[in-house]
Amino acid sequence: MSLGFAMSKIAGTLAVIVITLLLGYFLFVYGQSTMNNQYASVSVQASIFVNPSTGQTYLSYSLQNNGNIEVVIKNIQTGNETINVDIALPPGQTYQNTTAFPIIAQPGSYYTIIFQGVTATGEPFSVTENVLASD
Repeated sequence: MSLGFAMSKIAGTLAVIVITLLLGYFLFVYGQSTMNNQYASVSVQASIFVNPSTGQTYLSYSLQNNGNIEVVIKNIQTGNETINVDIALPPGQTYQNTTAFPIIAQPGSYYTIIFQGVTATGEPFSVTENVLASD
């Protein structure tokens, strides 16, 4: 009888070790998949202002990185015009700026603004915004 009891203790210990190793493995795999789920998400708020006395146009914008990887904005496009920038946006960060707009905008008209760049993983990234010009 004592031999059977000793064998069940060994089998029980081995079962606990195997279950512990399997649980550890599944937790490791789950953690890896969670860490590798990287995404880029940038919210944009933009305004176009026309100085009525000079006709000069300005683009005011705010960019916020809502993703979990860095995004670098390389240029801002409208029509055939491009404004070259180099804006690094780490996750959770916001960037605001006002710059001269390369075209003469008409107040009351909408303009398509495209913010283009790359993510930290090298993937192309862009956000398009339709913006109403005002004076």
